Amino acid sequence: ARTQGANWTARASLQCAQGTFQQLGDLKIGDGGLRFSPRLGDDQPHLRVYVQRCPAVPWVKALVPELKARQEMAKVYDPTGRTDEIGQAIRLEINVPGEVVTSDVNPTGRGVEAAHERKRAYLVLPVKAVLEAGEELLWDISWR
Repeated sequence: ARTQGANWTARASLQCAQGTFQQLGDLKIGDGGLRFSPRLGDDQPHLRVYVQRCPAVPWVKALVPELKARQEMAKVYDPTGRTDEIGQAIRLEINVPGEVVTSDVNPTGRGVEAAHERKRAYLVLPVKAVLEAGEELLWDISWR
C-alpha cells in the first residue's frame, strides 16, 4: 500500500522462520553451534539440542541482528524511549508427533526457560546469556 503525507525515517521488523525437516539430525544452524540429535527408535522418543554459547557464536548472528541495530529498532518500536532494545530473546519451538513429556535445559541460567505445552516444546534464550562465554546448553525433549 502506498502512503501519502508521510516521510518514513526508520523501520523495524520482526522475523520468524518456520520449517520442516526430512532428517532433523542433519540440521545445523550457524556452523553447527545449534545442532539436533534425535533418538526416535525408543519407547519414549527423545531429542537433544546442543546450544553453543560464546561472544561470537555464529548461530545467534544467523537469527538476531547486532546489538546496535536492535537498539536503533527499539526507537522505532517504542518512540517514548522506554525500550532500550528489541529482540532480546530467541524462542526455539519444536513440534513433535506425540504429547511432550519433558522439556529441560542444563545448565540453567538467568532468563533461560524450557517448557512444553501439548505437542510443542520451547526454549527461550536471552541473547545476552547466549553471547556470554560458558558451557554448551543441552535442551532435552521427550514425548510419547
